[in-house]
Amino acid sequence: MSDKLHVFDFDEVIVDEYWFEHVNNHLVKLGREPIASINQLKDRFYPETEVFTDPAELQGFLDYFRKQEPYKGMSPRPKCARVLERLNLRDNVLIATAMPNELGREYVLKEMTAKKRFVQRELPFLNTENQLLFTNDKRLLSGYSMTDDVLHNLDGEFSKKLYYTAHHNKYFTPIDQDIIRVENWQEIGEVLNVL
Repeated sequence: MSDKLHVFDFDEVIVDEYWFEHVNNHLVKLGREPIASINQLKDRFYPETEVFTDPAELQGFLDYFRKQEPYKGMSPRPKCARVLERLNLRDNVLIATAMPNELGREYVLKEMTAKKRFVQRELPFLNTENQLLFTNDKRLLSGYSMTDDVLHNLDGEFSKKLYYTAHHNKYFTPIDQDIIRVENWQEIGEVLNVL
């Protein structure tokens, strides 16, 4: 095994953003039409504030959301597990994930547990004790490659910086010429020479 370290974000890189399904479930519960596509929304970071404009509806959604089990029934994106497993055999892999502190301590602990269970269930070749890191400042990390959907998370010292296309960043073009835009895990595997 080489000493190269590959760091990957969790939300919107390994898995789709799970809140969208919950937004639609809550809309149906309120007797409203679900949203056909996340691309209909203008606010790509806090879309729930666009969907639930009434403060009581927004609070109702947040209360409902906090009760849900994050990542239940979800799978990694296509080819994600294969790329990570091959990389893990050859190099070092780390999943670095941020926590939604604004939802409160109880929810943060619940989400941490859910992410750990997801990795154990869907990516069992990874060790959650030393290959899953919870941090809200990924810029402190360094290694061979970093894949993330948030541009400032790529500010660390990495030889390869992969900018994963997500609903909130697809119209943004990075100025830094060293950043490689990737659309899926097939492209990640090709850039990192495992597919």
